[in-house]
Amino acid sequence: MYIQASKLIGLSVGNLDTRSKIAEIKQIFVDIKKGEIIGFLCKTGGFFGSRKIISINDVLDFDKNAIIIRSEDELSDLDEIIRIKKIIDKDLFIIGMKARTESGEDLGKVYDFIFDSEELKITKYYLGGIFTEKILPAKKVVKIDENKHEIVFSDDVIKVTKLKRTKKAVAQKALA
Repeated sequence: MYIQASKLIGLSVGNLDTRSKIAEIKQIFVDIKKGEIIGFLCKTGGFFGSRKIISINDVLDFDKNAIIIRSEDELSDLDEIIRIKKIIDKDLFIIGMKARTESGEDLGKVYDFIFDSEELKITKYYLGGIFTEKILPAKKVVKIDENKHEIVFSDDVIKVTKLKRTKKAVAQKALA
């Protein structure tokens, strides 16, 4: 099943043992080098609740209403999972990262992504900029630069996008 990241933000975390809501998803953690989902930042309790982490290994199921974990014991403190702590410390969140081509052409910023719930890999990136929106396949990512907080796509993504626009323009002119 393919899941859009934005659909998870705000989603409940369900406790299988008690069949109750124990938290709410606030952020998704991605292993930058592999493009894989590794966990979630969530908030427990009400207004004064605490922030906790759920490792992807503790997720039993993705449901349209909740992410299911076995029990509240699966929730970890922010500094317990080293890989996730590094993401938090370096502010390496995919959503909000700048995107460009290898040759430096600006593609906008990542505002969403889709991942495969079986393989836990990102499959598509949704990019937005001034007057533009693009959906690019993850296989076109050349690298993710941790220092610059940007995703670099191969140059051929621009050619494909321009080609699609040209075909659309020709079709629209033919109908006019």
